[in-house]
Amino acid sequence: MQGEDFKERDNMSYDGFCTCVKIDIQHILTGAKVIVQKVVKNNGISKQGLIIMENEGSNVTPTIYLESFYHAYLEGRKLEWIVQDILIAYQMHKPLWNFDSEAFRDWNWVKERIVCRLINREMNRDYLDRVPHVPYLDLAVTFAWVADSELLGDDINIPIYNSHLEMWGVTVEELCAIATKNTQRLLPPIVQEMREAILSMGVEMDSLSPEEQSAGFQMYILSNEKRHYGAVYMLYKDVLKDFADRMGSDLYILPSSVGELILIPTWKCGNPAGLGDIVRIVNMEHVEPDEILSDNVYRFTRQTGEITIQGEEE
Repeated sequence: MQGEDFKERDNMSYDGFCTCVKIDIQHILTGAKVIVQKVVKNNGISKQGLIIMENEGSNVTPTIYLESFYHAYLEGRKLEWIVQDILIAYQMHKPLWNFDSEAFRDWNWVKERIVCRLINREMNRDYLDRVPHVPYLDLAVTFAWVADSELLGDDINIPIYNSHLEMWGVTVEELCAIATKNTQRLLPPIVQEMREAILSMGVEMDSLSPEEQSAGFQMYILSNEKRHYGAVYMLYKDVLKDFADRMGSDLYILPSSVGELILIPTWKCGNPAGLGDIVRIVNMEHVEPDEILSDNVYRFTRQTGEITIQGEEE
């Protein structure tokens, strides 16, 4: 049995599980370097990430987070199957090419793939000390370089730090201007009716309660195709204005996660007072801690193009 030093493989702690997975993958991928390390993600949340380097020339590889695999283990999935699941995920996301670290020093090369992200300001205070950012309401705009998916895969991205700006000799204002344009070009916005989004996930409308079905006709999701930091479109007032004009209404904006926003035309929401409670409950019970954007509800006024925190308009 692989990882034979761990006798109680059917009742392991999370640390023991991570160690066994590392040992088993090391046995299968002979010669590869396998590392499990703590990765600090959005909102200061730490996760255990598995990194596989198959040869010495590799300089980029996906990080595979092990929490969901451990949950599958606790629910009864056999460890050997989980190891195969991890290897499949690795093969699916393994980049075809190495990353050109020298080219990354060249602003003219790197600037074409820098995009904006939107995160919670208070939850990321320590992180924001180290990265260029622009405050926005209770949030902050940060920046990242995203890979060409055909070469390095969809999941390869590099956060932009203050040291990068010093290396390139550019200002936060210059960075923000180019990233704002790139975001719409590389990750264009998509607005879907909630009902359409539910159906696209394979959920049958008949399985939902009448209240849930009714809500699906009143709410809309704003994101991008990959649902990757799609909440950044709160910054794009032209996108919100276009949708608000089509609805003939101002909008309530619910921060579903850093990945997407929920838009509700104000005329479809009889009493907005309970929206904040809904956002807080959903964040506590259904959103991963590193995916939370905010507990606040926002309002977009189409006549002025202004976004305010609901309840703080005065």
